[in-house]
Amino acid sequence: MKKVLFLIAFSLWGQHAMAQLFQNSNTYFEDVQPFSNQIGAVKINRLWHFWRLDSAKPALKGYAKVHPYHDGFALVLEQNRKELPESWQFCNVNGILVGEKYDTAHSFCNGFAAVKKKGKWGVINGQFKQVIRFKYDNIGDFYENRCRVGIRKNEALEFTMIDSTGKEISVPYPNFGRFAEGLAVVREDIAPHAARGYIDVDGSTIIECKKERVLSGLFSEGFAPVCERAGELSFISKTGQIEFSFEDGLNATNIQIHNFSDGRAAVKKNVQNTEQWGFINKQGQMIIEAVYDKVMPFSEGFASVCKDKAWYFGKLFKT
Repeated sequence: MKKVLFLIAFSLWGQHAMAQLFQNSNTYFEDVQPFSNQIGAVKINRLWHFWRLDSAKPALKGYAKVHPYHDGFALVLEQNRKELPESWQFCNVNGILVGEKYDTAHSFCNGFAAVKKKGKWGVINGQFKQVIRFKYDNIGDFYENRCRVGIRKNEALEFTMIDSTGKEISVPYPNFGRFAEGLAVVREDIAPHAARGYIDVDGSTIIECKKERVLSGLFSEGFAPVCERAGELSFISKTGQIEFSFEDGLNATNIQIHNFSDGRAAVKKNVQNTEQWGFINKQGQMIIEAVYDKVMPFSEGFASVCKDKAWYFGKLFKT
């Protein structure tokens, strides 16, 4: 069965849109950020300026630092003077600063943002109302209405899980990751190569920790990548059963893998000290050879690939 990769466009949509804007400008940009919510950012004279896709030029207002837009808001730092503490605030899509100023903050994620004041973390919602009080020493982002939080006790962080109301949910493991498709990775102890397993949003163990398993990834499209201590890479289902392993020659010493999207997962192979990307299917077979410098996940049948510093859109056809 033939597999043909048709390269049909120049760039990622956001990069292409930014390139079109650049063609209409004689300004030199020190740096750029990709579009999000149809707004990108360019750096001019050491300051960042937002640039709307429907505008002929960037906004006049400049910031010392900016983060991309998420959920309609961007995190910005107005000044960056070393003698003053940083003070972060959110900016809406109209360029208006909203809400309070914070020592630091996370970008919005699924309707919530972690914010820090006086050394402690709390959470605000999209209306900039505080929903979790400032009490935590460490915090993640909300995924599937769950967030990992930590409180320092005796110089060590103790982690637990909260929902968006602040209710704490006990987790019988010292450390765990974010949720995806209802499951999160847990580690049996804090050692780098501790046994891995999975819990559900109630903190219950769904896939037991296995001592021979030293790496586990997020679930996507019903599968999660795992690595056994011997180096074998496989994908498991939500029952914990191994569904398939990689073809011969692909193992933890020469491959890196991303999650599945549109039935394909990006993999980076180290071949003769050169790192190149390709794609596998759900049988673990390389369906697009690893010949690209960078790749983005498939979406609606297309993936963006970079070769020799040029970006393309790609679509896989089978005949």
